[in-house]
Amino acid sequence: MAFILDKDKTGKDEPLGRATVEVHGVTQKGQVDTWISLEEAKTGMVHLRMTWLQLSDKLADLKEAMAETQLLRVTSMSSCVLMVFVDSVKNLPKAGGKSGGAQPDPMFQISVAKTTHQSNIQYRTDSPVYEQGFTFLVNNPEVDTLHLKFTDQKTGTELGKLAYNLSNLLDKENLELQDQPLQVKNAGPETKVIMSMRLRVLKYCGGSAQDVDEISLYGEEITAAPPAQLTREASIKKQDSVSVKSEEGSPEHKLFEAMQPVEDPMIATEAPPKVESVPPSTLHHRQPSTTSSLGESSLGKIQLTLRYSVQRQRLIIIVHKIANLPLKDPSNIPDPYVKLYLLPERSKESKRKTETIKDNCNPVYDETFEYIMSQGELSNRQLEVTVLTQKTWKSPVMGQVVVNLAELDLTKALTSWFDLQPEIFKEKEQ
Repeated sequence: MAFILDKDKTGKDEPLGRATVEVHGVTQKGQVDTWISLEEAKTGMVHLRMTWLQLSDKLADLKEAMAETQLLRVTSMSSCVLMVFVDSVKNLPKAGGKSGGAQPDPMFQISVAKTTHQSNIQYRTDSPVYEQGFTFLVNNPEVDTLHLKFTDQKTGTELGKLAYNLSNLLDKENLELQDQPLQVKNAGPETKVIMSMRLRVLKYCGGSAQDVDEISLYGEEITAAPPAQLTREASIKKQDSVSVKSEEGSPEHKLFEAMQPVEDPMIATEAPPKVESVPPSTLHHRQPSTTSSLGESSLGKIQLTLRYSVQRQRLIIIVHKIANLPLKDPSNIPDPYVKLYLLPERSKESKRKTETIKDNCNPVYDETFEYIMSQGELSNRQLEVTVLTQKTWKSPVMGQVVVNLAELDLTKALTSWFDLQPEIFKEKEQ
């Protein structure tokens, strides 16, 4: 969960909103770059870039992690995780430092850089047993230091301290220190703390083997039907007869060959039975075939994931990709982007827009958008999805889909291809 605050130098910081992302979705994808609508706020979105990292005990991985953090030029980025287990301490001095003093009530503070943790208090003993574990994010283990400070809880007297350079762990096998007695300074010669340490390098190992298009950012797996097989020859023949008329060997024909339809399998899920009642003039949701790779109107297809989160009261839309946008002019390849609106009011507040991908008839976006609404509002809402190009043609609109949300069961994530249709609602606000 990410909190957005208005910094106040004189008083308490004012909350502006928050964003929630389920970790499971990030672990499956490996990396996520998305905009999330703010909760507890009327408007606003936050741009999040998240990477799921694995733990490595290989020293060679540290150099790669350090190089990455230096490349990002962010001093607060961590390269390692340090795990510390403090077992016990032997022969702490008496309270007040006098040999005849009372037994102390010892506790300690443990810190790395700006992060500090505090132990439990052990009463009336000079050899306390803690058996406590702590975890720290480490920026640079070559220069960072672990500090322990022991004090008497009753009097506040310092009983001893320890500073351990984390660079020493880099020479240890598996970057670990096991049940090591370490000398406590500013205490007696027999005062030692028994502790273990383990350093692990944060390493990116990629997402899961599962196709990222089949995984929602919010942790739900999407069950897809077996892909239909598209043949290259059939797809090219279909598009050639519809969108480009050129002689073989001509410059236009060569360009067209470079812009041939994608051969990715068209993945579609089985929609609820209600979908069949949607008027065909607004929504086309069918199993693709070798004769329909351009869509019913020969304008291409768009792949979307739709889901409603009951817990978070959010409509979640993932714009995955577009396939086989037609070439109106072989010398002027489109720069497509996708724009979303909620109907019927089509207000400016409901506008969402993807990035623009240059010179591409088969752009891939994988961008996530959210709308805050109650589940009851879905019954009278439609989602308008418009594909446009930034290059100036007679009309920037290349195709449009209007999805009737009331006809879909969105309590489970639905991923499907939709045929792009001629513009239904004219674009007034660009």
